[in-house]
Amino acid sequence: ARREYIISDIYGRSCGGSGDISEQKRESADPDHISDEFCSLRQTAYFKRGMTKMKTKEWKEFCDLHLHTTNSDGKYTPYELARLCMDKGIQTIAFTDHNVMLTKKEMNALREKFPEMHLIDGSEISAAHQLLSGKMKEIHILGLFLKPTDRLEKFLLQNKNRVEGETKTQIKEMIALLNGLGMNFTYENVAEMFPEKIIGRMELARFLTEKGMVRTEEAVFDMYIGDSGEKRAYVERSVHCASMKKVIAEILEADGVPVLAHVFNYGFPPHERNYLIKTFVQEGGLAIEAFYSPYMEALQQYLYLFCARKRGLGVSAGSDFHGFFEHHSLECRYPAAIACLLGQMAREKKGIVWDDDREGE
Repeated sequence: ARREYIISDIYGRSCGGSGDISEQKRESADPDHISDEFCSLRQTAYFKRGMTKMKTKEWKEFCDLHLHTTNSDGKYTPYELARLCMDKGIQTIAFTDHNVMLTKKEMNALREKFPEMHLIDGSEISAAHQLLSGKMKEIHILGLFLKPTDRLEKFLLQNKNRVEGETKTQIKEMIALLNGLGMNFTYENVAEMFPEKIIGRMELARFLTEKGMVRTEEAVFDMYIGDSGEKRAYVERSVHCASMKKVIAEILEADGVPVLAHVFNYGFPPHERNYLIKTFVQEGGLAIEAFYSPYMEALQQYLYLFCARKRGLGVSAGSDFHGFFEHHSLECRYPAAIACLLGQMAREKKGIVWDDDREGE
């Protein structure tokens, strides 16, 4: 059986593992037998309201609200990715490329080609967050159900330019470290291989694998340039992107839902992670990416039970699929009701009440 990181017990059935949050792997659950049970999420007032907004057939459909295309650092074009999701039975998807959105023309063309799909405008936006220690760190906020406007386009372009300038410096410093480990190439060599791309870590990883210096892109990140792992040639990018407060405000201005993405990816200790979530809520954030398929079951349950429900946040679900990494797959089965509920939040511009006994508060 194919192996992947444990998917969440959102469906009321354990998918393997003892709850240990070490970086273990387990046998993949059979998606055909986990899609009919949604455990405690299905019993909440939050989820039931989502059901009432959907046709009976729709709650059996699936969603993925964190996907990347060739517009940033993904492998597939938007059309290819939509087709791939359709073939996997995922009919509700959000394109969330880094600091960029598909144009209205591009989205309309895709909607004409895939009329049976629900295609959501989105972006994964870089934001600056100040830790309790005083250090600035870059975190990512998904903007979902965004309405494309000139203001939003201008903001994303400015943020993208800031991030790309710092990325170029970061990649050059990483290349210097890699050369110190016995490799021999230049930034220009990488740029020649990807003439139409901004050179980031994904392009660097692809270059190293294409040239036979490292076996796989995943190994490049694990051993050399990833945020975690051995970090033999890792260099942290300087933070000059927009503040978390500004990013959230721009998403809300565009009638979108701000979603705090992949909370465990930043490597924060527990007190800093809790402070991040608290600050996100205080600045107007509405949801958290509780169901993130690369995470193990225990981490997803923690995000769902102790972060989303405890703080009154909505939940989002996605794979962060780029097309390169085995553990970022399109095999998870997240109910499309999750997307429906986030869409409702976008329309109402407010948070949610989870439980029936709080409806009157």
